[in-house]
Amino acid sequence: MKSHQTPFLPSLFVAALSLALAGCGGSSSDSTNTETTDTTDTTETSTKSLTITAVDPYISGAEFYVDLNSNGQYDAATDKLSRAGDNRGEYIFENYTPTTDVTVLAKSNGQHNGVNYSISLQGKVTSGAESAVLNPATTATSALSITTTELVAILNQFSAKIGDTVTEDDVLSDPVDGLLEKPISDLTATDIAKVRTQVILTGLQRIMQGSTEIQKLTDTQFIASATQGQTTENIVYHILDGLVTAVITGVKQSNIDGFINDSGYQQILGYGAPTIKTEQFLNVAITILNRITEAGYTACNTYNENLTGNWDGAANVKAIQDAITPLISQIGSWGGDLGPRYYAATYQNTIANLTGGAQIISNMSSNANLKAGFDCASKYFEINTSNNIVCVSQ
Repeated sequence: MKSHQTPFLPSLFVAALSLALAGCGGSSSDSTNTETTDTTDTTETSTKSLTITAVDPYISGAEFYVDLNSNGQYDAATDKLSRAGDNRGEYIFENYTPTTDVTVLAKSNGQHNGVNYSISLQGKVTSGAESAVLNPATTATSALSITTTELVAILNQFSAKIGDTVTEDDVLSDPVDGLLEKPISDLTATDIAKVRTQVILTGLQRIMQGSTEIQKLTDTQFIASATQGQTTENIVYHILDGLVTAVITGVKQSNIDGFINDSGYQQILGYGAPTIKTEQFLNVAITILNRITEAGYTACNTYNENLTGNWDGAANVKAIQDAITPLISQIGSWGGDLGPRYYAATYQNTIANLTGGAQIISNMSSNANLKAGFDCASKYFEINTSNNIVCVSQ
């Protein structure tokens, strides 16, 4: 199973990403919220419950709280804390529905793709609501105090590349509801556009949460920076343009067709194995994105930790560029290797239980990527600092 095309990210994207991360001030793996004590009793009770769905795709092991006094910190004495629900990505605030508009924040980020999740999801919940979705889009609008309409307008500058117009419902609802279990052979152009939008928003939010430069922007400044022609630098616009270029190259019909038509995959199907689903396809994109942004954070933090003289913005940017640029050419090969690994890892037990399953796995083990997938107990992969694909440890 081989990759078919190597994605190209414009050098302007690398430069914009480097500038955005300059100063960094954190890590892409930050995952906790400061806890404080507040003696003000603002607890609200209800016979109904508020259910939150945390999606990117679905987040496990997280905790969320309702920030009742709007101080951006978890106050143990007053703030409502979630418990895990029965469904994927589901978190429940027992016997509570808001009587005013509130903000829900992450107390702990949880995991996605088998690794610690770097984004602190948040979102606004309206008075009386019994359900809401938290995802990178709701996090962006909440953190930046911009409207969903404004975020959609920014994204739709790239609608022709993404393959469809993004709507407010696309970013406010569960973006992968009913999509993850869909065979990739059944994906429509609209489905592919939804997957692309999800990955683009994930990448943008990772960069925003690690960038002191973007965090300094007001809502008006962010919109201007993200809108083509509004400012001289348009840093956010160029970051988005680069993300879109990378994502549409990796998440496209020809790549889907390449995997579907692969002889090894077809041979497995001949034994009665399941078809690859959209979830595995999305896992590939998220795994690659995690590595590229992690490399940027690491380079930025290393530069700052080793600084002995005055901080030099240009030198910091160059350090980030030097770390990211070599990774760009590897996106295509990573995608070609990760696809069959995620497929084999996801369905290893299903295939083993087929008639002659052990022999099927033995036959397929001549394919290095399928073997790596069959051998991965956690069923998730990451790209390590040596740029090798490894199974995530359980």
